[in-house]
Amino acid sequence: MITLPQQDTPTDFSLVFYENPAETIKSRISFTQNVFSFLVEGYKEIYAQTPKFITGNEFALVTSSCCLMTEKRRLEERAYNSVLLFFSNEALKAFQLRYHDLISKIKAEGEGTFDVQTFPYDTYSNTFRRSLMLLIDSGGATDTELVGVKFNEIMLYLLKRYPERVVSLFNNLHIESEIKLRATVENNLFHQVTLEELAFLCNMSLSTFKRYFQHHYGTSPKRYILSKRMLLAKQLMEHGERPASIYGKVGYQTLSSFAKAYKSYFGIQPHQAQD
Repeated sequence: MITLPQQDTPTDFSLVFYENPAETIKSRISFTQNVFSFLVEGYKEIYAQTPKFITGNEFALVTSSCCLMTEKRRLEERAYNSVLLFFSNEALKAFQLRYHDLISKIKAEGEGTFDVQTFPYDTYSNTFRRSLMLLIDSGGATDTELVGVKFNEIMLYLLKRYPERVVSLFNNLHIESEIKLRATVENNLFHQVTLEELAFLCNMSLSTFKRYFQHHYGTSPKRYILSKRMLLAKQLMEHGERPASIYGKVGYQTLSSFAKAYKSYFGIQPHQAQD
């Protein structure tokens, strides 16, 4: 597991240029702070409460404490890289207080929480990303006061541009464990995420996750997830889709693993249901 940001002395803000010449698949990342991830080169997949797939046309704001990260290169000769702007919950609260009058007039988007949000690059955000890279190149990344100014700049811009979405971030400061568990489970039902990985995303041990799941759902996570996947598989096949085209859609890596689960649940092979 990797803990980020790597700080000997915690500060409210930090700015890092991150480069990875190799590709990573579902690395376990524990965030001690929130982070803006400005993708420069490559692709990123973030598994948290809601999985996000990020191309070079957008940047991400992550407020989840635990994520699974997949990083891929766009071209073989180019390393994956991004600019990371970390900020604490205290910095987010200070921003909320500073712009309280403006924020109080805006209704948050949706009822839930948004632990990973993505925003498209536009002329302003592209220029902002370049300004961060210039700050790093000039040695200013260690100046927390200067980095704090850049944080407030991008937050205010997003608040003006995407008011409902940004205001929803403040819900994350008051998230309840049941809401987080349910959001994480429901949004990852049909992705190839293991029980151990779901527990990690909820910041729980596997045994604690199973206990909380049983309490909130009245059944085991394995049984619940299997029933949801099989119900979707049955519906897709009733609409004419073949097993070979749907196994990935219902969370399985291979056709054989899907067929085994289907037979265990329904007592017949998937192809027999369509004969």
